[in-house]
Amino acid sequence: AAAGAGSILATQFHLINHAIFKALLFLCAGMVIHHVGSRNMYEMGGGVGREMKFTGTCYLIGTLSLCGIPILNGFWSKDLIIGATVEAGNMAGLVLLVLAAVLTVAYSFRAYYLVFCGERKGEHLHDPGIAVKIPLGILAVGALTSWLAVDFITGQGEASGLAIHGMNVGELIHHTISSVAVVYSLVAIGLGLLIYFAVKDTGRAIEKGSPGLFKLLRAGYGFDGFYLAIFHGVRDLGDTALAAIDKYVLEAGVNRGTASFFVGAGKAGRALHPGDVSYNVIGVVTGLLLVIAVMFLAV
Repeated sequence: AAAGAGSILATQFHLINHAIFKALLFLCAGMVIHHVGSRNMYEMGGGVGREMKFTGTCYLIGTLSLCGIPILNGFWSKDLIIGATVEAGNMAGLVLLVLAAVLTVAYSFRAYYLVFCGERKGEHLHDPGIAVKIPLGILAVGALTSWLAVDFITGQGEASGLAIHGMNVGELIHHTISSVAVVYSLVAIGLGLLIYFAVKDTGRAIEKGSPGLFKLLRAGYGFDGFYLAIFHGVRDLGDTALAAIDKYVLEAGVNRGTASFFVGAGKAGRALHPGDVSYNVIGVVTGLLLVIAVMFLAV
């Protein structure tokens, strides 16, 4: 979006921030999946944050950054993107950006709530060792502080400093929160949280009043099942084809076929060279006579 609006610097800044908080989220998710033994959020038993507190805290930091919550790095880079879109006058792009931000807040907090909040109903869990905590901690600190490198990455720090030079604290706060980009960002965050809490309560009501509809919605209208059935079928077909090629073409044809050919050639050669001196003498004499005959015929 920022590249489309012509703000390459905002694009670079968000690319770096996105790499930091998404890496943090993926590592935390991997830790939970490894300890719980499932990738299905509904099978994790909830309450993971009560026992994996360090992982839960890091995941929350990544979630807040992904959603663009002030003052984490995701907020500042998304603010730059929205600001660039507003300056470019691209209202359609702005609407899509805000809508995407709203949905991001809604699904991100839903995932955090399902996995890390509530009472623990599954087996006992524990945080990973120090070897994993170190990269998680580094990424979490990066999500909290990488926005300080905005001047190094975008070169806009000096211009911003000149713009706010001489402002007191009240004027600075007003200048910050009243910008169009910040307003749109906060609107997106607020709507996303509203949708999250509304959907959460609505989901419970649907589960009690219409279990069939609730199962249909939870199953994603069957799209996940359809996807898995199709692509798992294609994958299984490919596995079967590869196994057949390996067994009947490579193993039987190439490996065993090549070995059988040379074994047969060896047997044929052994029949011509039985090791009997008499046969060898007869062969030598016969060959010599043939050579002499050819020489005389040539003359």
